[in-house]
Amino acid sequence: MRVRLLQVLIGAIGAISFLALQNCKSADPAPSKPAPSKTDLLTAHPWFLVGYNEISPVGGVVDRFPAMSNCVKDNSLSFKANQSFTFSPGAISCNGEGPRDIAWSFAANETRLSLAELPDVTYGQIEVEIVALTANTLQLRYSGGAVYLYSDKGNFTPPSANYQVAFNRLTAHKWRMSRYTVYSNYSGSGSTWVLTDLYAAMPACRRDDFLQFNPDFTLVNDEGNSRCAPTDLQTNATRWGLSETGNISILAIGVLSNNIPGIAPGGIQVSDSTLTLYRSQTNQGNGSTTTVVYKPF
Repeated sequence: MRVRLLQVLIGAIGAISFLALQNCKSADPAPSKPAPSKTDLLTAHPWFLVGYNEISPVGGVVDRFPAMSNCVKDNSLSFKANQSFTFSPGAISCNGEGPRDIAWSFAANETRLSLAELPDVTYGQIEVEIVALTANTLQLRYSGGAVYLYSDKGNFTPPSANYQVAFNRLTAHKWRMSRYTVYSNYSGSGSTWVLTDLYAAMPACRRDDFLQFNPDFTLVNDEGNSRCAPTDLQTNATRWGLSETGNISILAIGVLSNNIPGIAPGGIQVSDSTLTLYRSQTNQGNGSTTTVVYKPF
């Protein structure tokens, strides 16, 4: 009987000890996570420009952000731990820029950023002060005093319906020139305005050239079925951009000079059946309007 009682007592003590140990374990605090490093914060997600304050020459701060185009506001910067960051244009492209990787590094004990360039600010080497860096805010001060504020969430308006319609029409077809005229009072004509038909003087090997606007903002000029010279490349490529007001901008215009006016057009009208590029310019009372019309095929 005593042995049985002793066994029960030992069992009870063991159970109590086990429960006590379990309570102690559950009461132990969870190990704390180390605070994220500046590299962790910087590389956690893309950054969108949401603020831009400039120091006025006469004193005070000028908020430049509201006047900025959405084609700048929807761009993003994605920093990587390998010390490169990707600049990514958004859905609206001002000038046809494509995504590209740019080198970065910390400087001055991680209080400054050294960048090979900072798109939308400068296209040369730049070093900026890190004013603030948190999980969702990056604030940089430029040497001139301007402050750029980035966030993990953008502050821009999506492309308008008119923009999307123009984009879809441009990229849906290949476009071949059907008219190219210049209306001007240059070339000694004085006040007399003269309409010159440049298309009529074009050889057939130029008339069969065509343009292709690709959705990735690359623009290809194709020589078509015939080339004017054996050394002519079949295709030349550049980039294109469409502003929210409908203006078209073309980079590296020289490679397309056989098919497009030598100066980038200042306006665009596009339907399912016609693409019209036009620009007007004046100089000391003289002026000209260039119009180029393309048809889809």
